[in-house]
Amino acid sequence: MSLRDESVSEESPSEIVTDCLKINSNYHDLNSFNSIMRNRKPNDICIFHINIRGLRKNINKLSNMLSTMQKPPHIVAVSETKINKKMVCHFQIL
Repeated sequence: MSLRDESVSEESPSEIVTDCLKINSNYHDLNSFNSIMRNRKPNDICIFHINIRGLRKNINKLSNMLSTMQKPPHIVAVSETKINKKMVCHFQIL
């Protein structure tokens, strides 16, 4: 996938095209995830998503998993937290 830099005008002799996405969207165990992270390039951004199935119930598992990663992800996305507006929740993950 590539994107054209919008700051370059149509008449510009040098159009900048950047390869912007290489997506590895698979299920991984901790060993394969660490292997991917070891081989990432310095400018790569890592987004980690987990379906937690209850954040209160599984917060320690998530925290332990993140602490055992050799290189933590830049962004952690959590779904199915089962948290609602009535709950007051403050979690420290890292």
